[in-house]
Amino acid sequence: MNPRFAFFDVDCLELSANGFLVFRPRIMPVKEKLRALYAVSQEGGFPMVFTSCCSATRFRPEARPDILFVPLDPLRTEWKERLSCQRLIHLEKKAYGDPKINFACRAFDMFSDNGNAATLVRELAADEWIVFGNALDLCVDSAVTGIIRAGGRVTFLFDCMCSSATGYGPYGTEENRAATFARWREAGAAEQTFDCFLQRIEAML
Repeated sequence: MNPRFAFFDVDCLELSANGFLVFRPRIMPVKEKLRALYAVSQEGGFPMVFTSCCSATRFRPEARPDILFVPLDPLRTEWKERLSCQRLIHLEKKAYGDPKINFACRAFDMFSDNGNAATLVRELAADEWIVFGNALDLCVDSAVTGIIRAGGRVTFLFDCMCSSATGYGPYGTEENRAATFARWREAGAAEQTFDCFLQRIEAML
């Protein structure tokens, strides 16, 4: 049976030195909302896919064997065997070790670099993807666009996001934030507030 929801957490978390998942600094203003989303995901048994920022500590699969690791290489498909029994799923992103190189090489586009990303969306076959996260007009934009292109239905929680860093052309500005949301809506994504979504999902649980 397909999951009613699947969550896509874009770059909110990174792995600490001792193996704990911790928040990235820029997402701290909405951390309580994120904790509530993690809680309802766990309570409902809904999949939670997450990526880590290109500037974050690299995710080490061996440090967290309880989290399913989906690698960049599309020839590596062993992760599919564990998909039905793993709720937490880390989707690997490329990183080049320098923010400017990351931007120039579009490391923020996980659906372009990870040959398993679209397959993951199709394999989970969720009725609805709930998307939130860090760097909405770069990394989150790539997630929303990638899920839709893979055939998924997206609802984005616009008050559970932070904009990209400034200094990269129009990215990170209020104008680009509004333009990005408009583009998602035109592509078929729905928008919702955190409170409205939480009321909707809690009524189901």
